[in-house]
Amino acid sequence: MISSSFPSSRSSRLACALLVASACAWSGRARADGPSREVLAQTLFDEARALYERGSYAAACEKWKASDDLDPKGGTVLNLAMCREKEGRVASAWSAYAEARNRSAREGRRDRVEFADARIKALEPALPRVRVVVNGSRDTRVTLDDAPLPSAAWSTAIPVDPGRHTVRATAPGFVPFTAQVSAAGARTEE
Repeated sequence: MISSSFPSSRSSRLACALLVASACAWSGRARADGPSREVLAQTLFDEARALYERGSYAAACEKWKASDDLDPKGGTVLNLAMCREKEGRVASAWSAYAEARNRSAREGRRDRVEFADARIKALEPALPRVRVVVNGSRDTRVTLDDAPLPSAAWSTAIPVDPGRHTVRATAPGFVPFTAQVSAAGARTEE
């Protein structure tokens, strides 16, 4: 039996029981809803920071990406960019730095804008690129690493991360075309 300093009247016990029931119901609802997107994003961000400091770049990048998907912020994508750079994924880092610069400018963070601009300029000369030249009609469908490549991007040197990349093209009445290219250093592969 629970003792209390409340008077032992029936109405006091009823009020106490309602208070306990309300607290239980509220805590059950809080657990059912789960953490907010912002809380989850911050938790993932903090875990990413610890992984990054231990040199676990792939795991850190994954957590920062998930954090940014939940709550997009200039600082999060800036950390993701630095992480991608540590992984050697220079085109992904370059792209993330550009996104960080844009978000940071909207957030009024001039220090981050300047940092991102400096990293973009430093990475540009080292970007491997792939140029897909298509001698076909507008009915041709082209993908680069399974992502659609719009006709406006044909014959354009597209920054890619170092490594192997797959180009596929299909067109009505033609045999599908597939090619593998290996991108490394500051070269443009065609």
